[in-house]
Amino acid sequence: MLGHGRVECCAHEEKTSVPAGIGKPGAGPGGRNDAILYQWQRYAGKFSEKTLDRHLSAIRQFEHFLGGKPFETLTLEDGHAFRDHLKSALKPGAEAPKSPSTVQHAVSHLKDFLAWLGKQKGYRTLPRDLPDALDMPRSVYAKALPRAPRTYPDLAEAEALLTQMPKYRAIDLRNRAIFALAFLGALRADALISLRLGDVDCATRRIIQDGRASRTKNGKSLVIAWFPIPEAFEEAVCAWVALMARAGFAPEDALFPQERAFTGYRKASGLGPGPVPAMTSTHAVTHAFRVACRNQHAKYSPHAAKHTIAAERDKRALTAAERKAWSQNMGHENEQITDTHYGKLTDAQRFDLLETPSQQTGQAAQRAFTDAEKIALVDGVMKELTARGR
Repeated sequence: MLGHGRVECCAHEEKTSVPAGIGKPGAGPGGRNDAILYQWQRYAGKFSEKTLDRHLSAIRQFEHFLGGKPFETLTLEDGHAFRDHLKSALKPGAEAPKSPSTVQHAVSHLKDFLAWLGKQKGYRTLPRDLPDALDMPRSVYAKALPRAPRTYPDLAEAEALLTQMPKYRAIDLRNRAIFALAFLGALRADALISLRLGDVDCATRRIIQDGRASRTKNGKSLVIAWFPIPEAFEEAVCAWVALMARAGFAPEDALFPQERAFTGYRKASGLGPGPVPAMTSTHAVTHAFRVACRNQHAKYSPHAAKHTIAAERDKRALTAAERKAWSQNMGHENEQITDTHYGKLTDAQRFDLLETPSQQTGQAAQRAFTDAEKIALVDGVMKELTARGR
């Protein structure tokens, strides 16, 4: 048996709270701007839900700061006052401190809204340069010393964490599979938890990331080959897929359904005839990583898996083509994205490498080129010489 008890159909396992005043009629002070905000939400339907929420949050902050002032009466002074309010939040010791990044995004979102607002009927008399009233001095966004790189385990440590995870109950096996698949496919938490059972093919060692069904970044679709990492990761995932299949779950069902769906048999769980929905939050992914790190000093987030896989690429003697394939398999259009955002060295790693440099002197070690790379190099040189001779 996978568990017991009647299943209540919900798509999350933890209690969540929705920020007040985000796109709800009457949420602002007096609700005097709700009609125009409703129109804006219709216009902003082109954005993802997360992007829409961020825009609305910035707009509501602006509205709250002005005491619910009707937007049709906005002045340049209102913009200047809110700009100064945000600037004060960046100062050391601020009552409600904000990071430069948070302020920069809030300003950008609000400027977009005000530019749109000035084109709407009843608001065309607003100052044309109202969005510019929010402009900040460049020094406000000046970068301080870079923050310490996010910590992530190396592959051996990740394997050790997986190996010691409990595996007695169905929820234990789900936790192991979630943790393992995050590394096996270098998946974001949202994309991971929204996969369907049929999206993971143990026979071909593939993950189908369908942007139409999964919550992928920017709706990106991608077929991901399992990264060549220790078999323990594959075994944990395949064990879970086999368990789900034996319980009668179908390819259209969520790969990781809520815990209360584990009744031992899909049709007896009370979930109804339709596909089992994916959970709407990433709480289960966060919980799985918390379980993996429960006896460790280091506590890794789900996003650490992508950093681990990116760092592993740099540890291996890969050809240029292999490095490109590795990055693209992570969902990155080019290697620069991988290099810029993932697998960065910690200060300790950097210092260690500089204190114990390679014994090579003079010329750096040269990697042997493959025949295909040699041909491509020669072709490139000849093409350049021909172009210059014209």
